[in-house]
Amino acid sequence: MSASSDRPNGQTQSNPADLIESGRALHRQGRLDDAERLYTEALARDAESAEAHDLLAVIAGERGKLGEAIAGFKRAVSLGGLTPERCYNLAEAHRLSGDFRSALAAYNQALALDAGFFDAYRDCADAAKDEAAKAEAAGDSTSSRQLRKLAAHYLKGLGLALFRAERLSDTIAAYEEAISLDPENAELHQILGVELDNQRRLPEAEAALRRAVALDPGSPACRNNLGVVLARQDRREEAAAEFRRALEIDPDFEDARTNLQGLEARADTAAQEGRA
Repeated sequence: MSASSDRPNGQTQSNPADLIESGRALHRQGRLDDAERLYTEALARDAESAEAHDLLAVIAGERGKLGEAIAGFKRAVSLGGLTPERCYNLAEAHRLSGDFRSALAAYNQALALDAGFFDAYRDCADAAKDEAAKAEAAGDSTSSRQLRKLAAHYLKGLGLALFRAERLSDTIAAYEEAISLDPENAELHQILGVELDNQRRLPEAEAALRRAVALDPGSPACRNNLGVVLARQDRREEAAAEFRRALEIDPDFEDARTNLQGLEARADTAAQEGRA
């Protein structure tokens, strides 16, 4: 293939940005050799092009040259600074090379820069799950349990990011997967229950929140949220009991106080209407 076939009007490009853009087009088509040639030419014209280093590192990773990829991503960071995508790419290269700790650090950098980076949460959770399986296979149940909890932590983060993006069914799926990895975590059951309540899936919400209360009976938030779900089902006495328990635990818990007062006011109104 001639060089002119990839360049407008058969003209030779000299601008590194134009070379990179043409290389991207070829890269998207899977033409790695041709893309690499243009990225390398761009780098020859601008040795400090962070973007060219970054894209050459991507190609190295796609070819399984992980050491070269890691070095390239680090060079791109040193020249162009941290970006979520560079940190994520570096994390993936470390992960594929078997360096979980370095991968975890890079995933965390990506998420610190972009708290809505779905793939970073997802892939970090998967990496932790893989490490948990290795630990279990090696007979290290303690490390395996800790790694499953770590995976659940990132799945909870994924759920929160999906919730902010209004991807509600995916939010619930992320929370449910987190619970499968860390079933004794009351907070996970609570946030699942709250999201199920938001979607008015009340029996499921009640079940999740009752599990949260069973795991953490001293949590006023769990008690209050259970009371809200019971009240939505017109189970006023049960709801009031949960609000009162929340206030016994924390007398300053305003949400529970407000909910209890509202429930009592509605009950008084209903009684007055009944007498009338």
